[in-house]
Amino acid sequence: MYFMRSSNTLNSMVSDAQTPIIIPASDLIGGNNGTSSNFAYSIWFYINDWNYNYGNPKVLFGRLTPGGTDSSGNTQSGVQNVYGTNPCPLVVLGAVENNLGIVLSCQGSPNPNVNLLHTCNVANVPIQTWVNLLISVYGRTLDVYIDGKLVKTCVLPGVAKIPTANPPSIYITPKGGFDGYTSKFQYWNTPLNPQQAWNVYNSGYSSTGGKLASMFGQYKLDITLMKNNTPVNTIEI
Repeated sequence: MYFMRSSNTLNSMVSDAQTPIIIPASDLIGGNNGTSSNFAYSIWFYINDWNYNYGNPKVLFGRLTPGGTDSSGNTQSGVQNVYGTNPCPLVVLGAVENNLGIVLSCQGSPNPNVNLLHTCNVANVPIQTWVNLLISVYGRTLDVYIDGKLVKTCVLPGVAKIPTANPPSIYITPKGGFDGYTSKFQYWNTPLNPQQAWNVYNSGYSSTGGKLASMFGQYKLDITLMKNNTPVNTIEI
């Protein structure tokens, strides 16, 4: 029998993915500002049009320090200029194709004071439907679940490293985000197993809708605007 560990739902509302949301570290459960190297996150998202901000990566969410250098003194220009530093984790939608990358800052070896960035890539992210992404980190293993199913396991070069001095906030859809919506963003200060990941997905993207919300997420509604009995525009919901 599996038991779901306690979590905190950091944002339960359906939100415009072009509007940034900032969640301070003090809101995370566990009493240590969420600095455990073992953790899990879940977020629901709906991508309406991948062509929005085409050619540029789009941040789904990330826990990072905006700007500056990382804790190793590196500028990490590719990360710093767009996302900030010390990302752990950072989830980015692809610039061109419907893929996503999960970036983690890991403790280096043999020098633990050096940060190593590792990216775990997932292809073929569904669009124009509600999708649940859950990532679970335990030791040097990152498990990625899409809609309750394990789609990839990545071996990390070291354990996840989150700054303990001034733990960073979490940023949902910063810098313009993407064309769509997010909902029900959750954090656990422990990893989750496959059954628990499935339970999270099965609960749906609405805190009140549950399975009913998931069921409606399978359908779309087309509204056609008519002029003189001639279609002039169609909106899909």
